[in-house]
Amino acid sequence: MGVRQMKGMFMVRLMAIVVCLLFIHHSCAAQGDFDRIRSLIPSNLDSASVEVRAYHKLAVELGADSLLGKSNYLRALIAFYNGKYALSESFNKAALEYIPQKAENSDMLSKVWNNLGILYGIKGMYGLAQDALQRSGDYALLLGDTLGSLYVLINLGLLEDKKGNYESARMYFRNVKQSFDEYIDQDPDFFGLYFVNMATTFVNEEIHWDSAQYYTNKAIEEFESKDILLGLFTSMINNVMVQIGLGRYGDANRVLNQLDSLVRERELSQNEEAQVLLHRGLLSNKTGHYSEALGFLQQALQFYIDQSYSKGVEKTYRLMLFSLAGLGEIEEYIQLEKKFKEELEKIQITNSSISYVEVQEFYNDKRVEDELVKQRQKVSWLDKELEKAVLGLGVKNKVILLLLISGVFLLVVTLFIRAKSKELNLLRQLDSFKIWLNGGVQPSGKEGGEENPKNGSIDYSPEKPELSNLYKDLIRLLEDNDMYKEPNLSLASVARLLNTNVGYLSKVVNSEGGANFNKLVNKYRVHETIRMIENEGPDRLN
Repeated sequence: MGVRQMKGMFMVRLMAIVVCLLFIHHSCAAQGDFDRIRSLIPSNLDSASVEVRAYHKLAVELGADSLLGKSNYLRALIAFYNGKYALSESFNKAALEYIPQKAENSDMLSKVWNNLGILYGIKGMYGLAQDALQRSGDYALLLGDTLGSLYVLINLGLLEDKKGNYESARMYFRNVKQSFDEYIDQDPDFFGLYFVNMATTFVNEEIHWDSAQYYTNKAIEEFESKDILLGLFTSMINNVMVQIGLGRYGDANRVLNQLDSLVRERELSQNEEAQVLLHRGLLSNKTGHYSEALGFLQQALQFYIDQSYSKGVEKTYRLMLFSLAGLGEIEEYIQLEKKFKEELEKIQITNSSISYVEVQEFYNDKRVEDELVKQRQKVSWLDKELEKAVLGLGVKNKVILLLLISGVFLLVVTLFIRAKSKELNLLRQLDSFKIWLNGGVQPSGKEGGEENPKNGSIDYSPEKPELSNLYKDLIRLLEDNDMYKEPNLSLASVARLLNTNVGYLSKVVNSEGGANFNKLVNKYRVHETIRMIENEGPDRLN
């Protein structure tokens, strides 16, 4: 081998090592950048927008799919908090295209599907929303992220609330709270979130105002103690609605004064200020001060029109129409109703036009970025081919090639063993979760009970023979046509079907099942979820 050839081989190897080290350095730095940018959202969207552009440029230059997936995820979050839902949906879908569908990427896949679930829920596409959230939960379970799974269940509860299924929403929140105690150190803000969600369902239902008051007070205590500003603001808005619902208009006005101070002293955004004005208009309507209500609502309306926020415009106009009706201003009512329809239509057209332009720009940019990534990958491939050509086929190079192959083989074996270890760990966690759901008792094949042929978890063996037949009839009734899946299932309705009274049936369930009726039904529901996960299996992601 000539001196010139040896120098060329040395330079190629040196360049390869430098490129590899630079890639590793950029990848590690990029992960730190990702965490920093994520921490800026949603509190500092302007800074996040600037930084994510540089992050995305780096991802394109490196041609790294995982980094491109993360950058699109960040851009989707920024678009979402800016109210650009169509653009956010496009960024999330782009993130799914770039993120490799592998178990080690389950965390990012779970996050992206969770975002899509929320977006679909906002758009009223409830079927797609539920499917997306369930996918998010599947990835969280695969990763062994029980905390992430619980937050997916919270979002499913919020989806049920949006659909008007308030009791079903509260069932989700209560079940999650029962599972959360061991994770409270990881997220101490959870209980405030639980209380405010429960309060919101009662406020939206407009029936159980005492329950709404209880959960609202608990939420305010939690958020005040931890100084979580937006959570406190939302809880106080709920409190205004509770006081109005209870007819305590003086208390509602006192809370609104506190909200005014909070907005002013903590320098909250115009959005929060507009919400306070809107609720002042609502309170003035309730107390018969219609002219005063129109003044508050006009200020809120101007903000919502400036922001092209159609839902805020619609809600404000409806309250203004109520005010005019209270004043008996029929002609003004007709004129405002006409203006309302025109304004709402104009905003919808404007928003659709803006969304269309933004999404088109996104796809144009994406085509350019995809082409750059392909060129980057092609250059990397040519670099490797050049290195092979310079190295030649000498004996020394064959040894090097053999060592490289051996290294790759060992790496593959290590990754395979690691993947299997993760899979076994996941299955053990799933078994532990099932044992926990059954009060610490292995659900099947253990002493102390006979296995249920359908769910593998409900104990048929009676401790009191005289009550066994009714308990068995109850179990059969729950399993016929999957009756336990009925959202409005109650002890009273089941008692009627079994021709018995509620008190006696409750006594049977407690003595035979070792738990009350609601816990019995919840066990069926949870075991059905576990059965679905086990049937699909972790190979679904490969």
